[in-house]
Amino acid sequence: MKGTPSLKMETDSYRYWKKTNVFPQKQKGFYAVDILIPSGDITMTQMEAVVQLCRRLNLPDEVRVTLAQSFLLGWIPEKELPSVYQELVQCGLAASGIGAIHRVISCLGAETYPTALTQSRTLAKLLSHVLFQMYGEDPEDLRG
Repeated sequence: MKGTPSLKMETDSYRYWKKTNVFPQKQKGFYAVDILIPSGDITMTQMEAVVQLCRRLNLPDEVRVTLAQSFLLGWIPEKELPSVYQELVQCGLAASGIGAIHRVISCLGAETYPTALTQSRTLAKLLSHVLFQMYGEDPEDLRG
């Protein structure tokens, strides 16, 4: 989707995504966007969508990979945030809640390491589901 800089987003999901996944840079008017990659799994189609997003916004040739299993894109002008969100929705990468209790991070576990005790990624998905059911999307008392 070609970005529409004047696009206004007033949905709860957009506001929550902006609250948890968008961070102001020191450079006025620019933001970093954290793209959550649940369980560290990304398809080729999703990866291509991230590349196209970077090209459309003429971003620097870097995507940072974080310890929270996410991609961090910087230098995004504020006016582009709604279109960035829409593009991420379209490719299935608009999950919000970076740092939320239900966003469990895991290693590969027994799927890769023969001495591992469990299938960590499966356990992390189940634990994430249970924590979301218990606490919801954004529990005030569990933030941070």
